[in-house]
Amino acid sequence: MKGLIKRALFGSAPKPFKVLTGIGRGTVFYLDPSCESQRILGIAEREVMSRFKALLAGVQLFCDIGCSDGMYSILAAKLNSRCGIVACDPGAGFQEKFFRNWNLNTLDAERVRFLPSFVGSELSLDDLVGGKRAFVKIDVEGYEANVLRTGSLLLHRGCSLLIETHSMEVELETLRILEEHKFACKVIRQAWWRFLIPEQRPTAHNRWISAHKP
Repeated sequence: MKGLIKRALFGSAPKPFKVLTGIGRGTVFYLDPSCESQRILGIAEREVMSRFKALLAGVQLFCDIGCSDGMYSILAAKLNSRCGIVACDPGAGFQEKFFRNWNLNTLDAERVRFLPSFVGSELSLDDLVGGKRAFVKIDVEGYEANVLRTGSLLLHRGCSLLIETHSMEVELETLRILEEHKFACKVIRQAWWRFLIPEQRPTAHNRWISAHKP
């Protein structure tokens, strides 16, 4: 039944779709409606969107580690017209997908730098951010703590972070590192309505850590 409704509303072919609701309303992404209808509706990761917008205010640089097809980078570029964007993802094909979506939103190519690198091994977080006032989003499928360990100068100086975690072990280790550096942390859990509209994810544990250090 869900599949029939999706096809009736959005068709079955991947193509550019305009996001219908939320802070990304009006942005455009090339999406497959059979598995990405929540992106079209604007409810994918809806739990963190208000916090994302708040953390983005006033920063000079948005650093998107594990940027995938560019959803968060494009939101950042739209919501903060003055910040630069650094996007990182070594996954095959993501650079092409990223710039397809970037161009669909007619954003200035000079605002963004894409690095197909593993942050935490090939590239350090400190080198990536430099001395700028930054907001860092991390979603690297279990290697979040590894990324943080390469950012000791940044963590000492202070920044804003939004980190997605997929296991309790990683979540606790990430919190330990941040609290050692005196960050104020909040765990954002999935919304109560996810039992009706679950995210399409392979792991049961899917939460976020919001962290800020003035």
